[in-house]
Formats: sequence, structure tokens, C-alpha cells
Amino acid sequence: MQEVEDKMGCECKKIIAEMENLLKANIKKDKEDKFIKLKKELHEAKKLKKDAHEKQQHLSSTMKDSEKVKADIEKIQKEAKDFKIKRRQQWDEYYMNIACLAALRSKDPSTPVGSCIADTKSYQIVGIGYSSMPYVKGGHNDKIFPWKGQSANTTLYFKREISTEMALDDTNKTKMELDIKTVTAPDIKTETEPKNRTETVPDIETEDKPGIETEMVPDTETETEPEIETEVVPDIKKDKNLKYPFVVHAAVNAITNRTRDKLDDCTIYTTLYPDEGCARAIQVAGIKEVVYCMYTRKPDRKSESDMKRSENFFIANKIEIRELKTSNETEPEKKIKERIEQAKMLHEGPAEKLPNEAYTKAITWEEFFMGIAILSTKKPGQYDRKAELAVGACIVSPCKQVMAVGYSGYPEDMELGEIEQKDHKEYLNHAEYKAIIGGPLVRGCTLYVTSYPCDTCARLIVQSGITEVVYDKDKGYPNSKEILRQCLEVKSNIRKCNPESKNFTDSLYK
Repeated sequence: MQEVEDKMGCECKKIIAEMENLLKANIKKDKEDKFIKLKKELHEAKKLKKDAHEKQQHLSSTMKDSEKVKADIEKIQKEAKDFKIKRRQQWDEYYMNIACLAALRSKDPSTPVGSCIADTKSYQIVGIGYSSMPYVKGGHNDKIFPWKGQSANTTLYFKREISTEMALDDTNKTKMELDIKTVTAPDIKTETEPKNRTETVPDIETEDKPGIETEMVPDTETETEPEIETEVVPDIKKDKNLKYPFVVHAAVNAITNRTRDKLDDCTIYTTLYPDEGCARAIQVAGIKEVVYCMYTRKPDRKSESDMKRSENFFIANKIEIRELKTSNETEPEKKIKERIEQAKMLHEGPAEKLPNEAYTKAITWEEFFMGIAILSTKKPGQYDRKAELAVGACIVSPCKQVMAVGYSGYPEDMELGEIEQKDHKEYLNHAEYKAIIGGPLVRGCTLYVTSYPCDTCARLIVQSGITEVVYDKDKGYPNSKEILRQCLEVKSNIRKCNPESKNFTDSLYK
């Protein structure tokens, strides 16, 4: 109960900070409705905190652990958990949007998948990945390995696996029935007797018959046993003509692309329920929660045997699993659904017509990284500035690894206290500042930012060792331009985002 009380106390502080930010915000649309919603959430958090405190006091005074007390504790714990999930809904959607954006980078023509790992306590993104082929140094991995999947008209391997298991169960059942019958059969020896041995078996049915000498016949040769025809099922996981032996799953890529040594207590967001291979990687990495959507061309995918095994694995290892119901209104969600529908139409045809090559219209690296920065301008619960003034940043290593993500705004959970209710820009964290200082070392990396850096951020960029800056909008800071022009080794390393990416990046602002 003390843990619940502490968590609800923390939630109360977060809500109060958010209410204060909302009060001083320069927004008019839905401001009152948002404040009423926050006020209701604050009342709910305070009640749960009070209930937990009273139950703790009751336990301390009575020292009894009755069934009713246990039930009350479980109820409070469940209510606190549900409240926290509800409060996290906007954050969940933000992280899932990043995962959807990553899926759009995948070259898988059948089922593009993306994953995002987040530390929900510090609000930091610590790993991003998408389904891909193994990295080939100096080579084009998407052209070396096949991308061919299975047709919808072909019996699925995992479904056939279930059918095979059921057939084996029926076979065992038939054998058991036959074994029971052999107890009374004069011509067949029982299963406990050694095979291929001649013995005299007493005739049970005819008393005047001294006995019958018979040779033991293995069960598989008995005429009475029904023959079951089993289809020879090729293992698609080993078929070198298909993608399955080669593809690296999104969750595994996100874990290997992590920006910290340990992922203990982090949450992974993924656009498809993880299979058993991903489940093992998630468990070894120390991740304790899986939030998933089911963006797939197969509506019954989650009921297939490999998914069932991963579900059992998660439960056995006490890893929480929950499905996220999204609005499907954001641009990344719309685009990933469009790709899934295209793939679904392709797979309804014959297997020989399935695409064997990589998807050619995946988003570019620049669209991907600038897209992360743009999505981060919509950080949940931030009412401090107008939407057009919000800034997002994404730092990328030379090997295309996302090192850090930042967004402008007041520090999370900051209680304004006696700060006057007006716009104090000096309390704002800039997106570049937060990405550079809040993440790992970024020397030699590239900064993608939605707006040209200010003077303060330009100085920090230079000192951090960042070697390239790509911006989307130019606000015309003459001093910061001079700093970056003089200090970066190559002047061309300060450039505007590629115009060819404009249609895609502009759609993400909506």
C-alpha cells in the first residue's frame, strides 16, 4: 500500500504541474475542457492515495490479514494501475507513433513492423528499430536476402503446426484405445510384452482351447489401426527462398540499437505482437512491459501457435502485456495501415506472384529522422506554447542509430509554485538542449531539428561535438548562424532538410 500511496502522490504532482502549465498557456481551444479533465484526474488520484494510506494505517493497527483486507488491497492496487494506464494514454500514443514511423522505414513488402523502447519514468526514448535484413558491411542487405513471404492462399505453417499437434493427439488417443482392446484380443500381445518374441497366450474366449502360439506384431502394423495421412509440412523458418530464416525483427533491432547498457523496467511499444524469438530478447533485456498494436494483414495472427507460446512466455516471466487502442487518426498510423492493405491485396494472389524484392517506397533516412523530430513537437501534456512554436530534435550517429530525442517545453513534473502565471521563457528546456544533455555522448553525430537553433543551443551543439545540423524551418538567428558557420568543420554541414522530403514531413505536422 505504501508503494501505491507514493505512486499516487507522484501522479498528483504531475497533474498539478500540468494544470499550472495549462492555466498560463496561450491557447483558447478546449482549454476549459482540458482543465476540467485534469481536475477530475487530480481528484481521482487524491482519493486513491487516501484509500491506500487508510488501508496502510488499518493494517498497522490491527495486524490482521483477513480475506476482506486482501480483497480491498487488490482492488486499490488494480484501480491505481488502471488510473496510471489511463493517464499514460497520450504518452502511449506518442511512443506508438514513433514505432509506426519506424515501420514505414522497413523494406518488408509483407508486414512492416516497428518498435520503440521508452523509459516511462524519465520520458526518454532509448531504442528504435524496424524489421530488416541482417547488416552487411559494404553491401546492400535488402538485395542480398529474399523478402518473399507466404501467400494467403497457402496453408499457413503455424496453422498446420496446430493441425499436426491435433492429429498427433488423435493418433495417441486411437493407440490408447487399441492397447485397451489388446487385453482381450487372442491374436495380439499386450504392450508390456517384448516385441518380436513368440509366446503362448492363454485363450480367454474359449476354455477348451489350450492356447495359441502367436508372434508379436508392432502396433503400427496392426490392421485394426486406422491410417492417418499426414501432409509433409516444410518448415518455412528454414526455407532459404523465403524471408523467415533471415529477417531481423523490429523488437530485436530496437534492443540492439539501445542507447544505454540496461533496459530494466523500460516499456517496448511495437506495431505487432512479438513472436517467441522477440519475447526471449525482451526478457533478457530486462524490459518489463509490452504495449502492442496489431497492424497486420492477417486478422487471426495473434491466435497462431508461435504467438501463443510468446504469450505464455511473457506470463511465466511476469512481463506485462497490453494492447493499445489508438485513434488511427495520426499520419504515421494512416500510412502504416495503407501499407498493410497493399500487402494484403498482394498476398491474396498466387504464391509465385508474391514480391521477392524489398519494398521500394519506404521512407528515406532523412524523412525518418526529421519525422521523429516533428512527432516530438507534439509531446503530450505540454500547453506552455503555441503548436507552431514547439520544437523537436533527433540526434543520429554516423551508423544511423537514433541516440537521443528532445522536445521544447517546461521540465516534466515541474511545479511552478509561486512563478507568476505568465510566459517565462527562461524556464523552458529547448529541444536541442534536452536531446544533447539528457542522452548519451553525441560526438560526431548529426542533429535533426524542426527549427534553426538559437544562440544558446548553437553553442551547446558545437561544444558537444555534433558535426552536422539539418533543420526544417529557418527562423533567422544571425548569431547562431555565425557560431555554427565558424565552428563546424565543413560549412555544408549546416543545411535545410531535403526538399524532396517536404511532402512527407509537412504531413506529419497536421
